[in-house]
Amino acid sequence: MITKSDIKRAARGDGAAMEKIYNRYSGFVWNVALKTCLNREIAADAMQEVFLKVFKKLGSFLFRSSLETWIYRITVNATLNLIEKEKRREGLELDFSRLGAQSGESGLENRQTAEELLGCLDPQGRMIIVMREMEGMSYREIASACGMTVSAVKTRIFRAREKMRKEYSG
Repeated sequence: MITKSDIKRAARGDGAAMEKIYNRYSGFVWNVALKTCLNREIAADAMQEVFLKVFKKLGSFLFRSSLETWIYRITVNATLNLIEKEKRREGLELDFSRLGAQSGESGLENRQTAEELLGCLDPQGRMIIVMREMEGMSYREIASACGMTVSAVKTRIFRAREKMRKEYSG
């Protein structure tokens, strides 16, 4: 468990405290980034960028939300920015159907269907659905992580679910 003291020590540059935070959240950041972009290279870049930002900005963390929510928000923003940057640079269209193979999943049919349905969403819609449906976050936590109102989160989730339903039926 990461304590307020750990966060303050890491903000002052304590290597052991930084390592504790990294060890606690690295898997979390990796999973969020990979579920968002479905590309291992972009996820790795996002993970590196996230922890650079976390340790650089830790001194400005105000304890208004949990550290996990704060890191989640940094991860979402960094990953979405890298996706956009990659699209502009190479005209990359991400292949969402590859997630099962990239993450070593067994390829269960329902998981593949879910991944294909996520692929019909824009990155932000996909991220919000992942937060709600896969990570089990509350509307309030999602709103905090994304810098949105709860109402906006509910609307985006509704629209994303509708789009996925149409894709599934279609």
